[in-house]
Amino acid sequence: MAGRIKDEDLDAVRQRADLVDLLADYMQLKKAGKVFKGLCPFHDEKTPSFTVDPVKQLYHCFGCGEGGDVFTFLSKREGLDFTEAVERLALRYGLTLHYERGPAPKEREGKKERLYRANEFAFEFFRQALESQAGAGARRYIESRGFGAETVNTFGVGYSPSRPDALYRALIQKGFTARETVESGLCIGAEGRVIDRFRGRLMFPIHDLRGRTVGFGGRALEKVEPKYLNSPETPIYEKRKNLYALDLTRREILKEGYAVLVEGYTDVLGLYQGGVRNTAATLGTALTSDHFRQLARFTDRVILVFDADAAGIAASERGLDFYLEFDLDLRVASLPGGTDPADFMRAKTRDDFLQVVERSMPLPEFSLRKVLESHNLRDANARSRAVSRCISIIANLERKESVSLYLKIVSDLAEVDHGLLAGMLDKAAGKERPGAKTTPARGASPGPVQQSERPEAETPQAKLERQALAILLDHPVLAIDFKARLGDAELSDIPNRLLLDEVARLAGQGAASADQVVEALQGRQEARNLATSLIFTKSGNTKEMSREEAQRQLEDIWRALEDLDLARQIRDKKRALDELVKSADRDHRKEDELSRELFQLEKQRRQLRND
Repeated sequence: MAGRIKDEDLDAVRQRADLVDLLADYMQLKKAGKVFKGLCPFHDEKTPSFTVDPVKQLYHCFGCGEGGDVFTFLSKREGLDFTEAVERLALRYGLTLHYERGPAPKEREGKKERLYRANEFAFEFFRQALESQAGAGARRYIESRGFGAETVNTFGVGYSPSRPDALYRALIQKGFTARETVESGLCIGAEGRVIDRFRGRLMFPIHDLRGRTVGFGGRALEKVEPKYLNSPETPIYEKRKNLYALDLTRREILKEGYAVLVEGYTDVLGLYQGGVRNTAATLGTALTSDHFRQLARFTDRVILVFDADAAGIAASERGLDFYLEFDLDLRVASLPGGTDPADFMRAKTRDDFLQVVERSMPLPEFSLRKVLESHNLRDANARSRAVSRCISIIANLERKESVSLYLKIVSDLAEVDHGLLAGMLDKAAGKERPGAKTTPARGASPGPVQQSERPEAETPQAKLERQALAILLDHPVLAIDFKARLGDAELSDIPNRLLLDEVARLAGQGAASADQVVEALQGRQEARNLATSLIFTKSGNTKEMSREEAQRQLEDIWRALEDLDLARQIRDKKRALDELVKSADRDHRKEDELSRELFQLEKQRRQLRND
């Protein structure tokens, strides 16, 4: 045994591993709103009941009750222990593991660390080149865009010399091999020799959330194509999983409560310099679920600020694909005159930009308006096509609180009767969800709970306890007081006790998210399955419940539990008293004592119910 895996490496695997990606090797999943569904790999079934939440990175089967995270699945499916599952995932995603008693096996370490070092060397090389005589043209461009020295230094902007092999020669002198220069994405093989990938460009370094340099974006300073050249996919860099500058701006995103997502490097620099620092940018790729998964870790509100051209509109509408997958408030802000954010900030102020943000509209509304604007509504056929497309968009929205508003927008702009549109929507919704008359409310169970999921003889006490646990999973800090209030008493069954203990323990350490609770219960199957069951099926929108409301509901549950306990004690006393009365050798003294105790218990219960 190599020893215990270091916490930072375990965190890296946890952040990198994607449950949906892993499950694709074992089963077919289909998207169903915010979740994915498929036939459970752990038991035979004909109707899909295996549900996966890509945001929480958890799964639960509503047929057999199995639930867990990426480590649980791999352990159960492949017969691995937890450490072996982590090692398998680290190998899959190219991550190096280190152990408390020494490093991971030699064949697993070295390569990625060398690539990080090569990119870090290039980062410093480009920065120095910007300050050299050769970087004069790049500095003039920076000045023409209005970027100050502080902004340039903050983002580590640099310059790649025009000489074909300037960086390559520097890397070789530093001890890197020709193969490593190519594998890092910094160089390419061309006509029997190795040359720099980036030549004569303004360089924007790309960092992961740990601040490591993983790639670059280069803007041409002369009229050459492509205008922007980005690092290729490498063992340390995946475009679809990274957002530019998120390592710098995530704290501002947390502070402001929302993220501004733009398209380009200079957009981020312009906004940042102008005082809008809760921003990030895509890296020359279409929006992906990984982008929103990253943002969902820091905020529940994202403002898309893309160019007003066709590509920008398409990029914004791409967000509709993830509107239900992630519980995010996605909005679109349109800058006046078709300007990009960097140019807007040169001419305007931070307050001007914030006014644009305040006027942003929900992504579905933006998409509906763009569909209608793109059709000639005076033409009956074109109007019919536009309306049909709008109804299709609305029918796919499970956030029903805004449906009436969206129907009104279409009705007003297309001049179509609201009642007719409502009928079209009912028909469309019925087609997309056969047999369904209504859509589950936000926060409701993502699928039907089959009979096998419910304990056949769940007692009223166990039911109340699990209602409390469902609330505590979303308000874990309250678990500390709830457990303390129990004192020496215990919950009714072992899974309930284990789950409460784990939530309270993690809350005491300052962290008790759903995935952390499930991971902590890896070796306790019943408690782990109970946790995923409550996470997936809790019906009372507990996540959006305020702490005060959660405390009130927990108090109501506590009083109900006390009532049940008093009722049990009363039944026991009555049974004992009846046995004494029927006894041939009656003990009147004992009968009087039981009667007094019974009277006190009944009095306590009346007081509890009247309070």
